[in-house]
Amino acid sequence: EVRTEKKYPISPAVSSRQKGDIGEARVAELITLYGPGLSCYKPLTDDEGVDVVVKPRDNFNTFHLQVKTRFGTVADTSLIAHVKQRSVKSNNAMGLAFAFFDTEDGDIWDFLWFVPAKEFIKLAPISKNKKLGPIYRFVAGKSKKESNKWDKFLINKRDLGNKILEQIKKY
Repeated sequence: EVRTEKKYPISPAVSSRQKGDIGEARVAELITLYGPGLSCYKPLTDDEGVDVVVKPRDNFNTFHLQVKTRFGTVADTSLIAHVKQRSVKSNNAMGLAFAFFDTEDGDIWDFLWFVPAKEFIKLAPISKNKKLGPIYRFVAGKSKKESNKWDKFLINKRDLGNKILEQIKKY
């Protein structure tokens, strides 16, 4: 395998926290741009596993979204994320978005995984982590495979707002 130098490497000074904030902001932008009449809000604190609050403009129902972003290149074939068990609630008003941020392209990959919290709790294996406590483990590949249980949640990033609206209509 020949490794080529990246044309646009991201700065090594960018922290994990900053990468997370960038991913969350990009997801909120996509929801606002393509979601039918949806507004996004960022909580002041991130102690409940809610990164973006989504609300239809015509009512007060809110949806709580946790965003996990992995930075890399198109060559990266799988996304691995850990989610604290205590931060996911079995509720129609919560979901998780898992996205690749392509560092060469400077944007989120065209597809992402949107998993309603109830489905995530059913499907994600739990493991122990000394620092974080019990965690859910999310591992998904970018290519569709029958063996990948997360395939049905892989959507075009522009459809995220519509999928969230479908969840809001369930309660």
